[in-house]
Amino acid sequence: MTSMAPGPDDRPRAGPVARLRPLGMGRFAVEDVAGEQDVIDIVEATPDVLRLSRR
Repeated sequence: MTSMAPGPDDRPRAGPVARLRPLGMGRFAVEDVAGEQDVIDIVEATPDVLRLSRR
């Protein structure tokens, strides 16, 4: 997974790679290169929509 950040012309550009570690059903720990960790939950997943919640 890559982090997306605005580039110089407002198009997203890929940032450093982050690691996903499964924590349970629909919950993942996202660790970046600096060692910081966030937890994301999948709230809704359909072919058209992916809703995430970040803690």
